[in-house]
Amino acid sequence: MGISKGAAFIGELEDRYDNYAILSRLFREEVDKELLVDLCESPVVEPVGQRDFDEGYGRIRAYLDGVDDVSKKKSELAIDYVNVFLGYGADPNVGDDDGKIRAAYPYESVYTSGKKTLTSGLAEGVTLDYRAYGFKPNKPRILADDHMACELEYLQYLVGCEIAYARDGEYDQIPALRDEELKFMIAHPRAWIDRFAAAIDQRAEVDFYPALAQMARGWLDMDEAYLKENCHE
Repeated sequence: MGISKGAAFIGELEDRYDNYAILSRLFREEVDKELLVDLCESPVVEPVGQRDFDEGYGRIRAYLDGVDDVSKKKSELAIDYVNVFLGYGADPNVGDDDGKIRAAYPYESVYTSGKKTLTSGLAEGVTLDYRAYGFKPNKPRILADDHMACELEYLQYLVGCEIAYARDGEYDQIPALRDEELKFMIAHPRAWIDRFAAAIDQRAEVDFYPALAQMARGWLDMDEAYLKENCHE
């Protein structure tokens, strides 16, 4: 299928951009009070027909609909964030050899290197992709560029480039961006999100972050299918 043109197409791109933006933000750092209020007050999203996305969103919606004390729930999510992704509160004497994990560390190299630690060589490969397209990730407290938030933010950035070209009528520039999006997505976040989600399930005390991982996996599946159908003119 060829690339569409016009206002409807730009709206489609903006929806993709927004999805990557919120997923990246939620993995990057704890939910603050303002964001939690915005999430609670956001309109309900209708099912899209992708099981992981719909189920993950439904679980997040159920959590948000149960928020009766914003400050309390903000603290609950902050505690779960540091326990899940940073390993705070983990038993230092427990390791992966015991069948348990200390944290669902959100770095690609932890899941693809086989070493259960950050691997600079793999992170550098992601960095080279970023530099080729002039992207610099937002990295508060993030140690390396292969963090899930950074990889999702890079895809957001590329979709933002699509939007800019579409608004300027430069549709011929979009196919190359979509080729990069699809290549990067398959090689990076899609390659490790299943193992990452399983690790989150082991560490989380509340349903928010497991649901987020399920929703993100569903979104990547949907966007991969979309790109495969709509990569070229």
